[in-house]
Amino acid sequence: MRFDAAGLRALDWREIVTYTIWTEGPQRLAGPTLASVLEAAGARGAWLDAVALNDYRVRIPASDAGLGVIVAMERAGERMAIRDKGPLWIIYPQTEAEAQIGAHNERMIWQLREIVVR
Repeated sequence: MRFDAAGLRALDWREIVTYTIWTEGPQRLAGPTLASVLEAAGARGAWLDAVALNDYRVRIPASDAGLGVIVAMERAGERMAIRDKGPLWIIYPQTEAEAQIGAHNERMIWQLREIVVR
């Protein structure tokens, strides 16, 4: 299934404040929840292979969708450009301390192109 920007905006849109090891200070990011994207696509599977524009891939447990993960399209109220980790970035809500521990850092793939459900 393919989504355009309007289709993603029609899903369960959330704005979160989170921390990452790639950015300074708290980040205000917004986009549909990963759970709503998977639901709209009718996706069923245990694993998600997230693929970036440059073909970089990460494997994410589908159960992580229940952690409040979003597919961020905006940062600080502005659409994200490719040079700024856009157009889409899988983001986990986390505290500054959690970002430093890095439990989900390897799963926060930016320049997201597609998600393959397995």
